[in-house]
Amino acid sequence: MNFIAQPGTEARSTAGSRRMLATILFTDIVDSTFRARELGDKAWRELLHAHDATVRREMARFRAAR
Repeated sequence: MNFIAQPGTEARSTAGSRRMLATILFTDIVDSTFRARELGDKAWRELLHAHDATVRREMARFRAAR
């Protein structure tokens, strides 16, 4: 059995197998404390919203589950 399937194909599994390949995504906004203080609350929330929207869009683009 191959552990990793070719992109765009489903991995073959043995009967009763419960294995799953998972990836965890961590992101970091460099100097976030400084930038939050510099931008102020409203602009910082807008930046976080834009960041989250970008991450969700890219996850959807690559068919990632949340």
